[in-house]
Amino acid sequence: MYNQRLTKDQYWILTESEIETEKINVNETLFTLGNGFLGSRGVLEEGTEKSHAGTYLAGIYDSLNEEPAEIVNCPNPLKIEITIDGVLMSNKAMKVVQHTRKLDIKKALLYRKTIFEYENKKFEFSSMRFFSMSNIHTGVMCFAIKPINGNAKISVKRIIDGNRENVMRPENTNVKYFTISEKFNDKEIQYLEVKTKGLKQTIGMADLTEYNGNEPIKSNYFSGKEISCIEFSFIAKKQKQYAFTSFISIFTSREQNDVKKACINEVIKAQKKELNKILKNHTVKWNRIWNNCDIEIKGDKTYQFSVRFNAYQLIIASPQQDIDSSIPAKTLSGEWYKGHIFWDTEIYAFPFFNYTQPKVIKNLLMYRARRLDAARKGAESQNFKGALWPWESAFSGADETPDTWVNFDGTIIPVHNKYREHHIAADVIYALIQYYNVSGDTKFMADHGLEMILETARFLASRVEYNEKKRKYEINTVIGPNEFQECVNNNSYTNYMAGHALRSAENLYIEITKTYPKIAGRIAKKINLKENEFEKWEKIAENMVFLQSENGLIEEFEGYFKKRDSIITKFDKNGMPIWPSDVKISDVGKTQLVKQADVILLLYLFSSEFSKETKLINFEYYSQRTIHKSSLSIPIYMIIALEIDLLDNLDRFHTLVFDSDLKDVHGNTCQGIHAASLGGAWQVIVNGFAGIRIKDHVLCINPKLPKKWEGLKFKIWFRNALFELKMTKQQTHINLLKDKSRKNRSFELEVCGKPYTISNISNEVIAEA
Repeated sequence: MYNQRLTKDQYWILTESEIETEKINVNETLFTLGNGFLGSRGVLEEGTEKSHAGTYLAGIYDSLNEEPAEIVNCPNPLKIEITIDGVLMSNKAMKVVQHTRKLDIKKALLYRKTIFEYENKKFEFSSMRFFSMSNIHTGVMCFAIKPINGNAKISVKRIIDGNRENVMRPENTNVKYFTISEKFNDKEIQYLEVKTKGLKQTIGMADLTEYNGNEPIKSNYFSGKEISCIEFSFIAKKQKQYAFTSFISIFTSREQNDVKKACINEVIKAQKKELNKILKNHTVKWNRIWNNCDIEIKGDKTYQFSVRFNAYQLIIASPQQDIDSSIPAKTLSGEWYKGHIFWDTEIYAFPFFNYTQPKVIKNLLMYRARRLDAARKGAESQNFKGALWPWESAFSGADETPDTWVNFDGTIIPVHNKYREHHIAADVIYALIQYYNVSGDTKFMADHGLEMILETARFLASRVEYNEKKRKYEINTVIGPNEFQECVNNNSYTNYMAGHALRSAENLYIEITKTYPKIAGRIAKKINLKENEFEKWEKIAENMVFLQSENGLIEEFEGYFKKRDSIITKFDKNGMPIWPSDVKISDVGKTQLVKQADVILLLYLFSSEFSKETKLINFEYYSQRTIHKSSLSIPIYMIIALEIDLLDNLDRFHTLVFDSDLKDVHGNTCQGIHAASLGGAWQVIVNGFAGIRIKDHVLCINPKLPKKWEGLKFKIWFRNALFELKMTKQQTHINLLKDKSRKNRSFELEVCGKPYTISNISNEVIAEA
């Protein structure tokens, strides 16, 4: 069938050893396959009563009745229906006596072997499937059935299942976003085409299933109302394995005018290319990705697999090619949050790609850049100038934030984030500047970044209000990252981030004017930029309200300290805070309880601008009040704890950070992987334990390894050059592996506060701790 074997190293393997009904949906999330173009939940091929087959294509959203656009759960191309002596393999009467599934995240291959028993007869079902990383429109599924202790009459149905709906919805009502528009079969090939109801996007899926044996078996094509199916019927002999290979292709009208032709041609080409060549190209591509992205932990390997698993999930959710998409908050593994893109991408997921995959980071930035006009319309719709990036984004760049959502207690609450959580504007710019700091890519900033940042600065300048009494600029009626307290004034995170964006706009314009004066001039003319705008932005940034007391404690927003205080005193078995019994969820806005990192996030993002003493006093204050109701929160607290040397308190964070989804810490992994948590975990290692920072164009490294770790090894890109870092508690070893600039240049480094220089000629630095 295939010549690829499971990776021997256990720290690349996720294993499921039994089919647990209560964990079906969680495991479907964890065993997700993908390639950036699509995400396919790890369902059992035959399905179960509680399973939710999810196939999500990047950028494929739909909207009905002017509701917010939602990612579409597309037809399932993986379904197999096997009947053995007249009994379905999925029937409860079929007892599972042995089961193993293994996800090899090094190769992105999902293996399975299950033994069923019915009336003393045993049958073995095995499979291996993947979606190609080298050809994103191709998938392959190999499967086999073997009677163990007797002959059997077997029917195998390969189904493209169009009977799929979006079910992960707070409205508790399922929605089907497409209708079947065409079915087709020709010998071994079957094809199902659907069209979305609102936006009329076409999605096509073709399947070519071949029997791998020599003896002839009967095949028959038929279709139901919502499915396309090819059935194979045969008498199976005891101890003989009957193996099949399915070549799958998926295209949409976003890439092809003739979707049907593209799908059918692709499966024919795949069959001719042969399985092992497709598989080899796929694994070679993954090897190249891991060559830049892998992190090796020496010594205590408790979290070695977790670190790789988190990276794997980020990779399969990201546009490895420029397909005009970004990373949803629940990746491409679930429908929760309607598959929307939030600030999670820029602040939490972005750094992973910024340092490890330069091409992917550009694809993510281009998703925003192409939607600048939509951001302008967003600002105009709220009577502001410039460009306001949407709080929740989908395909068009319009703000898709719903008017209501479900609260933690199940009640439906109004949602005001679209109109108040305006820190998203500065978040996008922060990510853009971070890209520039790491890459030094002035051309990209000239072509795309400059106009984005200038228009966002215009929005922020129009969003502030001048308080004559205070002689300060304010941003009022906002929601900060905390989100528990709404409609507040002068959220410290929002104000500080706005100031950063305003300063960055002028600085970038000056730099681009020097290097690409014609482009800078053209953009200035296009948007009618006035010289006095920079003066205004600088004045606003220098005179923005920032609520910090003399001892360094930062008030989260105006009036926060006057709210009823409530301290967290109890924690669950995972170390998660338990909601204080004296606070009703509906009254949380009246307290100082914090949903997720807010002030602490600010201290992390601008680490060099705040003293260790300031970080300490704020950490001690807010850690007692933060409930961590979002997976993105704890990684930030862990990094700040590292920076202020609270190393003895870190052990309780490890599971919460690295195993957030693997152990379903938040109880909602069934709805999809948490993209922000994945990115936050990576930042804990690289920006936390390894201490990587960029300061004044210098790559700074300040390692603080956990007690049980003997060493750490990883690679990062900086200024178009690839560096390998090996760290122990005694020394840091840095190698310059590749410089794409092909110039004889040097790089300034700072390791543990000491300056070093590395170059193509002298490409190694060994720094003592």
